[in-house]
Formats: sequence, C-alpha cells, structure tokens
Amino acid sequence: MNKVNLFIPIEIKKRDFASRSLVGFAASLKGFNVYIGRKFEIDKLVFKKNPGIYLGLVTTKTYAPFYKKLKDYGHFIFVNDEEGLVTFSDNMYLNLKVSEESIRLIDKVFLWSESHKKTFEKRFDFKSKYIVSGSPRFDLSKKKFIKVFDDEINIIKKKYDNYILVCCSFSFANYYLKKVDYVEVLKRQKVIRNPKDLEKFKKYLHYNKEALKHFLDAIIILAKKFPNFSIIVRPHPSENKDIYINLSKKIKNVHVEEDFSIHSWIINSKCIIHNYCTSSSEALSLNIPRFALRKNFDINVHKTIPYEISSISENIDTLINKINNLIVKNNYEIKTEDAKKNFKKYLYNIDEEIYANKIIVD
Repeated sequence: MNKVNLFIPIEIKKRDFASRSLVGFAASLKGFNVYIGRKFEIDKLVFKKNPGIYLGLVTTKTYAPFYKKLKDYGHFIFVNDEEGLVTFSDNMYLNLKVSEESIRLIDKVFLWSESHKKTFEKRFDFKSKYIVSGSPRFDLSKKKFIKVFDDEINIIKKKYDNYILVCCSFSFANYYLKKVDYVEVLKRQKVIRNPKDLEKFKKYLHYNKEALKHFLDAIIILAKKFPNFSIIVRPHPSENKDIYINLSKKIKNVHVEEDFSIHSWIINSKCIIHNYCTSSSEALSLNIPRFALRKNFDINVHKTIPYEISSISENIDTLINKINNLIVKNNYEIKTEDAKKNFKKYLYNIDEEIYANKIIVD
C-alpha cells in the first residue's frame, strides 16, 4: 500500500520548527511519507506530489483561497494553530484568527483545550471538525523530549551566566513594518469589519502602546537594580526590534536575542517577565517563575489567561520587590503544580501524561 503524503509547512522557524518536526517524526513512525520545510517551498510542493494531508497553521480568511486550491487538487486539510491560546476577548479572537470560509474547507481543526473548542463553537457550528489535542509545543517541555534543546541551552549558558528573560508582545504598538498602520492592515484583511470592531481594536492598541512604554521603563530599572544579571529582551516575531536594540546600546547588561526556541531561553532563565504573553504558559510548563507587569486590564478586550499563572505587579516597584524576593530568598508566591492543574482548562496537554503530537498523528 502506498504511504500517505503528509505536508508540514514551517512559517516561523524559532516558533514552529521543533514542535512540527516532532509531529513529522511521530507521523513517519506511523507510516506517513512526511515532507517538512519552509512554508514557501512546501506550498509549491503540494501541487507536484500525490494528494495527501496538508497540516496547516491557521484558520484565517486570508488562507481560504489557498485552501480551496488544495481541496480542488485532492488534499485533506488539517490545521493546528501554533498560537491557539486565546488572549483576546472571544469576539476579537474569532474576528482576528478564524474564518467560516476557511473552516468550511478544513477537514479537522486541532484545538488547545475544551475552552478553545467552545470559543469556536460559539460562532461556527462544525462540531465534527473539532478535536481537542493541546499543542505539540508543550510536548517539548516534557521529560521525554526536553533534551532536544540541549545544544541551544549550552550555547546560551556560555554566553550568559545569570539572566532575567523579558518576553515582549507589542506587535500592535510596535509592528515590524514601521511605516505600516496595523489597524489599516486589519481593515484590509476584513478583521476589522465595522465601527464596533474598530473601537475595540483602537482600545487594544491604546493599551498596547501604554504597556510598551511601561515595559521600556521597566527594562531600564531592572538593569540598574540587578546589575549582576543580564536582562534578555525577546521581541515577538511580529515586532520591530529596533526599539529594543537602541535600548541595549545604551545599557551594558541589556541584550536583545531572537535566536533559538523560546524553550531554550526560558529553561536557563531565573524568571520571565511579560505583559500579556503566551510565553507565560511555556514558562509554567518548564517550572520557571512568571511575573506579569500589568499596566492596564480591560475585560472587553483582554482575557485573564496569561495572568492566572503569573505573579501580577501593577507597577515597576512591586515587580522589582517580587523578583528580589525570588533571587534573595527563593520566594515565589505561585505553586507550580496547582497552577498546572488549573491551567488544563486552557491547555489539554499541560501535564506530563498527554501528548498532543500523538493525538494529532492518530
């Protein structure tokens, strides 16, 4: 019997490569013929090989025309969203990330949790297409696979002895294309479809700008208060890194790092600091303390998810005191096992026993 072709595109190497390689490896052991590589090349290769399964990355409307071509060629389409942890309000998330046009073409959607599934079901009645799997990214935090990061970890260790990891998520306020208005991009993509959508996104943008300024101030103070630690700034892939590089040029112990998987940086860190970022969930899975510097919170545009597993500080002084307690007294207020147990409602494979890659391949 001929093997089934499985096509696995990689969009952002440092985000996607390890977890999607894990799915590819597991699939190859099950007898699939696996093609994995950069999305640009895979998206051409799918029309040169026999029809099989395309493991997509997103459910957005922008991909619907491509998914239509795949279906016409004879492929099945399965999707596992690399950024499926919902941090926008449900309506904002569905407007931004999910399209009925794409869902109709997709055969199966692998979701991060039962709550993620319920979010989809609020608007799109395709229950037979939804499978709760968790995310393969978090399989890599488990004892069975964590050693895949050893080479990266050793390189980091040689460069930095002690460091605090600052995970940034300000793509709305600091979009990687400097001259592009991100709100206008969302309008063209029909993510913003009416005045009510526009009002919400403008509110989110305002909060994002406010939080970015707060974070830049915090980085300066962290570097001063903890001179024996490097402050490693990790920009989001959609951010413009120049604002952080300019800061690092002025402060000796501030460094901007984009190489390697986020896992490798978290494992070596004393703690992570975020504003509103899913890196907090990776840190939880790796048992690393998490601090949230929360300048603002609005229930109409934000969710509590990244904060439920983090020690929250509303101002920089409180943040400094909490980190100092961790460094000097090894005192951290959140119990990891309790946090993991509570977080299962958002991430099905947060515990050691469940593997998302196995569910997906099966």
